[in-house]
Amino acid sequence: MSRQKKPFAPALLSLFGMPLLPSDKLSLSDQIHDILLCQIQAGRWKINERLPSISQLAVEIGLSRQPIQQAFEALRGEGFLRQQRGNGTFLSSQKTRGAKSLGSIGVLMTSHPPESVRSWGYSEADNWRLHAILRQAAERHYLQEVHCIPPGDQENLYSRIGGLFSKQVRGILSLRPFSIPDFDILPSDSLPIVFLGYYAFRDGPCVALDLETGFYRLTREVIRQGHRRILLIPKAYPMPSEMELIYKGFERAMVEAGLSVDREAYEAALRIEWADLRVVREHLAAFVDPKGPRQSQHATAVVSAHYNYALSAIAVADLMGIRVPSDLSVVGMISGPIRLEDPNQRLTGIEYDVDLMVRMGFEVLEEQMRTRRNSVSLVRVKPIIQHGDSLAPPRKD
Repeated sequence: MSRQKKPFAPALLSLFGMPLLPSDKLSLSDQIHDILLCQIQAGRWKINERLPSISQLAVEIGLSRQPIQQAFEALRGEGFLRQQRGNGTFLSSQKTRGAKSLGSIGVLMTSHPPESVRSWGYSEADNWRLHAILRQAAERHYLQEVHCIPPGDQENLYSRIGGLFSKQVRGILSLRPFSIPDFDILPSDSLPIVFLGYYAFRDGPCVALDLETGFYRLTREVIRQGHRRILLIPKAYPMPSEMELIYKGFERAMVEAGLSVDREAYEAALRIEWADLRVVREHLAAFVDPKGPRQSQHATAVVSAHYNYALSAIAVADLMGIRVPSDLSVVGMISGPIRLEDPNQRLTGIEYDVDLMVRMGFEVLEEQMRTRRNSVSLVRVKPIIQHGDSLAPPRKD
């Protein structure tokens, strides 16, 4: 009996309550470095206090020593740690060597339980954005304080926000949405807040990704390859309006090309849980399989708003004898490896310049800090199409 291929599933690891996840964009050593830096600048250890050993952390995390060793070496090179032979590693500074601090920036994140594999997509994005925030904060001479809040903890969050951070915090970059009052001029006791979203937060100043333009461009690229029967696979975004933007971009590209949107397939896809391969197979059998019930109208391409669904669809299509991309093209939100046995194969998709998004977030936040005025509502970052191995012209019948 042949072994069935499974879609990529991340290892469930964490350090000090923050997730460590496989990522083609951010190494485990970089993630460990970022988490340790957050703990250092949050005051977990006092100056000259000894940190846990590399061996202790390796056992606690469930990793080899190598990525932890690399993180420690980077922090020593930056002036945060010092090695005392025979005694361990000690905290020497809360600032990069030679840096002058302009105060602290607060970072608010959503905590993701390591046992919850469904949180992986959001956690990887959070880790990636946090890494960019830490680099930008260092360039701008800020320390940072990071706090993680459980997903359901929304009640009176704005009124509690000041109590989460120290008095050194001058403003907050939030990676999670919550309601804030609509101030034109900030009250003297309020901290400036800017949201950094993979979707637009409606309740305050936000720098977000332009989902409508992204999926318009991506769908247009699929059409340019010659596809005419294209499915859109939705994603359950925290804010439904964001999926509406994706649909609007997809629909606009289809209408411009004189093509119709398959609403039946779209509505059926709303019920799909990407981790349930049986349901994914049923959907592909109904709408994609050239030997299925819609032989003459089967889709030749899938545009997925959900990265993990794209991986599941590719894995299940392999099992069904539907080859990607010769029989079916699959494109999605983020470019990354599409098959475990060949990590060099990449998903064709749209990516966003997260460094640019973070820089814009700092600019908006610093403007609030200077003027105490809430003068920006939304800044959108446009996407880049990354070409991989999952998109090709449709097979001629």
